[in-house]
Amino acid sequence: MKFGSFVAILTPFTRNQKIDTKALVKHILWQIEQGTEGIVCCGATGEGVLLSEAEKKRVAQICIETTQKKIPVIVATGMSSTQETVRLTEKMQRLGVDGCLVVTPCYVKAMPKGLVAHYREVAKVALPVIPYHNPARTAQRFSAEVFAEIGEIPGVVALKDS
Repeated sequence: MKFGSFVAILTPFTRNQKIDTKALVKHILWQIEQGTEGIVCCGATGEGVLLSEAEKKRVAQICIETTQKKIPVIVATGMSSTQETVRLTEKMQRLGVDGCLVVTPCYVKAMPKGLVAHYREVAKVALPVIPYHNPARTAQRFSAEVFAEIGEIPGVVALKDS
C-alpha cells in the first residue's frame, strides 16, 4: 500500500438528503489534482455513522470508479461489533477498496485483550487495516501496550490517532 497524505473526504448530499454523486466526483478529482496520495471515505468526516450500508457501498464505488486506481481508496468499516465490522470489511474488499479504517467498537467498552482480538479478526479479511483510535468518540483509550500489540498484527499497515 502507498503511504503519504491520505485525506478524509466529505460525503456531499443533495437537498433531498441523497448522496450528491456529481459533487462527490468533483471533490475526488480535486483531491487528485491537489496531489492527495490517498482518500478515506465514510469516516467521521464523511458522515459514516449516518450512512446506511447501501450508501457506504455507493460512496466506495464512486471513489473507486473516479480514482481509477490512481490513488488508494480506504473506506471506514468500523461498526459496533466485531462480526459486523468483519462483514462490512469483506463487502468492501469485494468492491475493490485498497484498505479499511476501523474505529474501535463504541458503546460497549472492550478490555485491552478484546480490542486486540477485534483487530486480529478484522485483519483476517486480508485487506490492509488502519485501526482508528478516537477516544473522544468511542470512550475507548488505547494504552501504549495495546498500540504496540495492535501494530504487530499482520495486515495492520498504519494507526490513526485522533
